[in-house]
Amino acid sequence: MLTLLSESGAWFDNRERRFGELLGYEEWQNDYWLTHRRSLADV
Repeated sequence: MLTLLSESGAWFDNRERRFGELLGYEEWQNDYWLTHRRSLADV
């Protein structure tokens, strides 16, 4: 997890998904988050 956090560059979907996996989220939860986080950012 520290490696993910210390990587430079933008936080893309694959990195976000890996972070979720390390936190113990299931695949469907990661899918939901990746789909809806963009709409939350627009609010």
